[in-house]
Amino acid sequence: AVFFSGLVEGTPFSVAIHPQVQGAISLDLKQVTLQEALNLSEEMYGYDIQRSGNVFRVYPSGIRTETFTVNYLLMTRDGSTQSSIMSGGVSQFDNNNNRANNGGLNNFGGNSQTGGNQ
Repeated sequence: AVFFSGLVEGTPFSVAIHPQVQGAISLDLKQVTLQEALNLSEEMYGYDIQRSGNVFRVYPSGIRTETFTVNYLLMTRDGSTQSSIMSGGVSQFDNNNNRANNGGLNNFGGNSQTGGNQ
């Protein structure tokens, strides 16, 4: 707790430290920003540090559960495929440009009729 309080001393930032945050932190840093020092302590010691405005919240290492609101209508999906739809089936190409017909024209198993009124 003393480490994090010392980091924000003399800055416009505040720090809120979870009661279960404990242990000694030993870093020898020169000419780094506050954000860089906090990132290092996150990486090296496993703390979860979040910023909200001018306040840094320090949580102990471990698993935490958070809930996020996601607006699915504003999301976009991106992807590609090498599948093509052909009359009577689907054809796919693998990474070696080999063609696989899945119910395609060559493997058509449906019934067909030709002719008209006789």
